[in-house]
Amino acid sequence: MELLLALRENARHCLSGMWRLASAASYRVTDATMELMGLPQIGELGKGPAGMPRGSSVGEIGKDSESGFQGKLVRGRTIDSIRCVEGGASSKKFSWIFSGRPIHRNTAVFALEDERGMASCVMVPFALLPEEDVTRVFPRGAEVVIKDPSSRMISMMQVRSPSLVEVVAYFPELMACRDAAWLRELGDKEVERKNFRAAIELYSNSIGVFCQAAQGQGSALVLSSRAEAWLQLKHYDRAFADADAALACCESFHAASWLTKAQALTGLHHYSIAFDVLKQAMELSPDSAEITKAYQESLIRKEQSENGVFDLPRLLGQEGDHSMADFVGPLELAPSRVDSDGIGLFITRDAKRGELLLVSNPSWDNLHLTREWGDKITMLVRACAGSSRTRSRMVAMGEEVARIDAFRPNSRIKVTEELQISLIEEVAHNHADCTLPFCINHSCTPNVYWCHRGGIILVLASRDLEAGEELLKSYYNCSLRLGSCLSIGLHCERCLLQSRPPLDGIAARYQAENRSEEGGGANFKLVELVSELEREMRKMELSEEETMQLRCAYFRGYATYYARWKSHGRDELPEMPEPVLVFGAMHRFASGDGNALRVMFGFHSLIHGELSPCDDERVRQWMLELSVSSAGSAWEAAWESVVARRDECEKLCLSGVPAPPWENLRR
Repeated sequence: MELLLALRENARHCLSGMWRLASAASYRVTDATMELMGLPQIGELGKGPAGMPRGSSVGEIGKDSESGFQGKLVRGRTIDSIRCVEGGASSKKFSWIFSGRPIHRNTAVFALEDERGMASCVMVPFALLPEEDVTRVFPRGAEVVIKDPSSRMISMMQVRSPSLVEVVAYFPELMACRDAAWLRELGDKEVERKNFRAAIELYSNSIGVFCQAAQGQGSALVLSSRAEAWLQLKHYDRAFADADAALACCESFHAASWLTKAQALTGLHHYSIAFDVLKQAMELSPDSAEITKAYQESLIRKEQSENGVFDLPRLLGQEGDHSMADFVGPLELAPSRVDSDGIGLFITRDAKRGELLLVSNPSWDNLHLTREWGDKITMLVRACAGSSRTRSRMVAMGEEVARIDAFRPNSRIKVTEELQISLIEEVAHNHADCTLPFCINHSCTPNVYWCHRGGIILVLASRDLEAGEELLKSYYNCSLRLGSCLSIGLHCERCLLQSRPPLDGIAARYQAENRSEEGGGANFKLVELVSELEREMRKMELSEEETMQLRCAYFRGYATYYARWKSHGRDELPEMPEPVLVFGAMHRFASGDGNALRVMFGFHSLIHGELSPCDDERVRQWMLELSVSSAGSAWEAAWESVVARRDECEKLCLSGVPAPPWENLRR
C-alpha cells in the first residue's frame, strides 16, 4: 500500500509539468528565415487577426545573442514544420547553430508565430522517432510553449531538449467547446488515426467539461480513454494516474480501467503490484474473460520477476515476440576489475553453468538493434519522459557507483526531475542503454552468455561461477578471431598475454591472414602461424592455462590443420598438439562465445576419425556442457539445432564467418 501511494504521488508529480507563461519574446520574420527552413509559400503567418505577412516592418528585436532568451518562456502557434534530413541541405544549413555538432534526422524544425504576428524558426533536437510524422508532433496551428530558448541570430531559436517544448493546444479553436461528448468522440477518431497526442488533448478538454458539470461517471470513462492513449505513447506514469483516477470516479466495474492500470504498472516494472490490482479486479468480476487472461499473464510475470521462474525451452524454442518480466539474480554493481574507469556487474554467490542470472527488457522497443545515434538518443529521451523507472535508472547509471536497486523489478522508484540531454548522451555512449546487461564488461575469455529474444536480453552463467566474480562477456566471437582489448582501455588477460613479444608479431600476422578466405576457407598460412606459435610457447615455458587461452584464440588455424592440411598432401607438423587439447581449450575459455558450440561441433564432425574413442566421448560431453552454457534448461533444443546444421557448422569452423544464434535458427 505504501508503494502504491508513492506511485500515485509520483504520477501526480508527472502530470503537473505545465509551463506557465512568464514573459514573451518575439522574432522578426523574413523571407530568409522561411527559405532557410525550406518551407512552402504559405502567405500570411497566422489564422487570426494577429497574422502579418512575411517581411512586415515590425522593428528590430535586438542584436544576435547566444543567450538573449534564456530564462524566458516563448508562446506562439506553429506555422509549418519539417524533419531535418541528415546530410541534406537543411542539415548543412542548420549545423552551425549547434556549434558544429551533427544534426540528425531526429531534429524537428518549425516556424512559430507569437501573438503579435512575429515569427521565428525553432529547432528541436531528438524530437522525432525514425518513422514519425513531424506534422503530428508539431501540427500547423498548434499552440506551443518553449522554456529557456537560446538563439544565435535574429529569427532563429534552439532548445536543448524536446522536454523544453510543449504543445499546449493541438486544437486551439476547440478550447471553448463545452460539448464533452463531442470532444470525446473527436478524441476517439484521433485514436483510430493513431494520433494519440491530439487525442489526449481532446480527452483533456472533455474531462474539464465533465468535471465542471460534476458528472463523475462521464469523466471516468474519458479518463480511462486518455489513460489508454498515454499507454500507447509509453507514458506509463501518466497512464497509471489516469487509470487510477478513473477507477476512483467509476460508479460501476470498468474492466478497461483495471487493465490499463495493470499494464501501466507492468511498464513501470511493478509486476507484483500489477498482479495485486488484477487480483482485486478478479474478485470484483470473476466472469470477465479479459481480466482472467490478464490475471494469469500477470501471475507468470510476478513469478518471473521475483523468483526467476522462466520456461526457457518454450521461450527460446517458439517464434514471435515474447512477453517476459525483468529479473535480477544474485548480482551487485561495483567498480570493474577490467575497466579501470567504469563499473562492473558481480555475482554475490556461487552459480552453476547455465543458471539464469539476468533478464532485461529494453528501455524502448528495438533500442538494442538501433545503430543510428540520433535514433538511439531520441528513444532514450522518450523512455525517460514516459517512465519514472527509466529516469531513475538513467540517474543511477550516471553515478560513480550505480545503485542496483534502481534496476531490480518491483523496487520502489525514486522520483527524478527532468534529465539533461548530456546525461542521456553520456549513458548511451558508455553503456548503449540504461539497463543492467550493458554494465557487463568485455573479456576474450567470457564467463556469461547473452541470449537475445526479440529486444529482450537473457544472461546465463556459461561456466560455474564463484561468489565475487565479475560477469564478463565477449563483444565479438572470441573463438574466431583475435581481439584488441588493450586499444579500448580494457585489461583482458588473453590480450595482455598475446601482446608479449614475440607473440605480438604472430598475432598481427594472424589477424591479417584471418580476414582472408584463400583456399575456400582453408588458409594454410594460418597453419604456419599456429605452428610458429606452438614453438614459441614452448620456448617461453607458458603455463597450461596460458597455453589453453592462446590455443582458443587461434582455433581456426588448428581446425584448418586437422581438417585440411594433411588431406592436401602436406607433411605432418610434429609440434602441433593433439586435437583433444584444442577442444579442451575451447571448452575452458570460450564457453560464453555464441559460436563456440557450433565451431566445436563443426570441428568434431570434420576430424571425427582423428579422435580416440575415449577422447571422442570426452569431447561430446564438453559440447553438451556448452549447450547448457548457451541455453540453460533449454540445452536439448540448442543441441538439436546445431546437429541439424552440420554443414553450416563445418563451414563456420573453417571460414570464421559468424552464424546467427541457435535460438534464431529453425529447422
